[in-house]
Amino acid sequence: MELGTGIFLSAIFLGAVALFIATKDRWNWKRILLWPLGIIASLAVIGGAISYLYQRHEDQPKKLTELWGVSLKDGMNDVKFKKGEPTSRTDNDLWVYHPSQTMDGDYVVYFKDNRVRAIIYFGPMYNGPSIPSVGNYDSPQELDKKLGLPSFVSRSKDELRRSFSYEKFNVVAQFESGKMSALGVYDPDFGPFRFKEEAEGVQKSQ
Repeated sequence: MELGTGIFLSAIFLGAVALFIATKDRWNWKRILLWPLGIIASLAVIGGAISYLYQRHEDQPKKLTELWGVSLKDGMNDVKFKKGEPTSRTDNDLWVYHPSQTMDGDYVVYFKDNRVRAIIYFGPMYNGPSIPSVGNYDSPQELDKKLGLPSFVSRSKDELRRSFSYEKFNVVAQFESGKMSALGVYDPDFGPFRFKEEAEGVQKSQ
């Protein structure tokens, strides 16, 4: 601390002491000091409450309409514009993107009638997307507690995997050996998310 600053602060302190001595019999110093402290404490409590309620609101499950920068309303041209050419594709209805050469995990974009039907991440969940109220390591039971019971459950032909669709939030999660192996969003207008064999069976029966 510089000498000038020390003198200035000392003068302020001594002045405050002198003012207190001169007015202690006439002014209610307790009320004078408590009033601003009460205002500061009240503002701190209100600010903390607002911050807490905002965080609670942000953490609540929401109906999702996009993932990985891709919207459920996008067409093929929109996806290509946003993400470029896919790493691979299947009959134009399924585009696979491998976003990083140094990290495992793929984003798969499903199309129906030239519109995005679903965007789902497959791979290690530590690289997985962030979805409100959904933990990348949640069990099916934990997910049910957060989102409610699934609106539809699809089972793979070999019974090793299950896909849980939560229509209320457009969320789909796949589990294998009891652990989450895929997570994404889907458009319930095209029906629940099904494994390929089950979807083909439904199409044949229609």
